[in-house]
Amino acid sequence: PVSGPGGAGEYFRSLAVARALERRWPGCSITFIVSRDAPYARDTPYPVRLVDRSPTYETRAVIDTIECERPDVVVFDSSGRVAQYRRAKEHGARVVFVSSRATTRRKGFRLRRMRRMDQHWIAQPRILGGDLGAGERLRLRLVPGCGVEFLEVLHDPVDESGTRALQQRLGVESEGYVLVCPGGGGVFNDRRDATQVFHEASRRLASEAGLPVVAVLGARVVPTEPQPVGVHLLEALPNAQLMGLLRDARVAVVNGGSLLLQALAQHTPCVAAPIAEDQPARIDACARRGYCRATTLDAASLVRGAVDLLENNKERSSLRDRLAALDLRNGVDVAVEAVARLLPAGPRPPAAGRARPDRRRGHRRRQAVREDAGRVA
Repeated sequence: PVSGPGGAGEYFRSLAVARALERRWPGCSITFIVSRDAPYARDTPYPVRLVDRSPTYETRAVIDTIECERPDVVVFDSSGRVAQYRRAKEHGARVVFVSSRATTRRKGFRLRRMRRMDQHWIAQPRILGGDLGAGERLRLRLVPGCGVEFLEVLHDPVDESGTRALQQRLGVESEGYVLVCPGGGGVFNDRRDATQVFHEASRRLASEAGLPVVAVLGARVVPTEPQPVGVHLLEALPNAQLMGLLRDARVAVVNGGSLLLQALAQHTPCVAAPIAEDQPARIDACARRGYCRATTLDAASLVRGAVDLLENNKERSSLRDRLAALDLRNGVDVAVEAVARLLPAGPRPPAAGRARPDRRRGHRRRQAVREDAGRVA
């Protein structure tokens, strides 16, 4: 995944796909390549190759990893150079590119890239321009070897038992709390630190909303004083539990990235504020269709939007009905089936003269994995 000090949507999408691949093929070997500056770099639950910048700019390191790992499939989420794709193909790997916004999508439809890609996954709902345009359809005819898959939204399936246990521990009930979460990214360029803004909003909401507030803010918030009564501050959660909390919240306060789309998929009435350059357009498009409330990145606006939505039962009910009719699908299963079509009939031998590193427990067990399980980077 593209990675760095700011943003985490691509990483968490990749993580959801990786977990789904493991559920399909237990013991398959999965490796991540991420920037060492990413806030999640040292918490990745898979073998990881840390690079100095986003993998797009670290072609030598990416190629070295491909040559060492000899993967069957390489997934570039919004990242990569043509030279990286070409080397992956030269080593027998199939190449997948993932886009979720207009700029990366345009890159994925450049003919020079398409000729070295096997699949282009579009992680973007059709309501936000997910359908193919005339120019894109023409390019697909020119490069018939590159397929397109629409994933809409990517997230882990809800962990029902884990969500219930967490709610019991926090003392909250379904439809009886507000969820506040700015996502897992850092600070984007010279923008404000969204985590601090969302933290302040959660403190105010606890007193103004009359409901408990569950704030999932990550590790950057280190409170210097006790939290107000009704504020439950959490550093981080597995995505499967976060999806459960999101689904059961009366209202959610989120950013305008992947988390907004996940909230829509859970049919959750939400207030969304942009924390990165590409997010205002996405929020505005959803708000115009009546799928969320748009606000600005300041605590007062977030609180005002959330309280208004909490007090307007009719609007919340209508919003949930519209989201249920929208019925955004979780594209994780689509991604797994797409990978299954790319895997070889049998495992390829490792590169000559290279020993495959044993960096995870269960190495011997992996040798007995189903032949089509493959390796993914």
